Amino acid sequence: MRLSILIIFSSILFYECSLSGSFKGLYSYYESAKRANPNLFVEFDPDNILCEAKNSSVPRVYISNGVELRKCAFNINDAVFYIWSPRCKGEFCYSINTLQKKCDAKNIELFVIAEYYDIELMQTNYAIEKPVFAVDTKYYKTDLTSNYRARFVFDLTGGSNCTGRFIYLKNGLLIKSFNSIDLL
Repeated sequence: MRLSILIIFSSILFYECSLSGSFKGLYSYYESAKRANPNLFVEFDPDNILCEAKNSSVPRVYISNGVELRKCAFNINDAVFYIWSPRCKGEFCYSINTLQKKCDAKNIELFVIAEYYDIELMQTNYAIEKPVFAVDTKYYKTDLTSNYRARFVFDLTGGSNCTGRFIYLKNGLLIKSFNSIDLL
């Protein structure tokens, strides 16, 4: 009997511990971010010239889809799209300020695409040339990050299923996808 109670208690304790922590990255969190700071976000507007958006002293996040951002790449010799996970702490997670410096040194245009909405880190003013972009979850009709990310990348690349955090396009055509900044 004691053994059964100990097993049940241990199972409950293990279950509780396994669910603690953040689920950032599983869902978009668009709605809660929009409620927290509605002025931060610039919704896609076909009349707005998305490709010419510049970063300013007031942070703005431009919401778009892969089709529209790919149109920007057609007019750029070398463009890198970095799928940025704001809270990422892994081996292939980079400071976007560092990425901008590396891209500047190689004459590559950097587009930072937020993988999910993190209000705290999105309203930070980064030293990048273009504003941060975010995936339009309404366009992709899902709030699950893995679903809209795959569809966004498919649209951005013109039909490829890339998995790397970096997507390198030359005049709008996919050259490669990779994870390491060393391959930039």
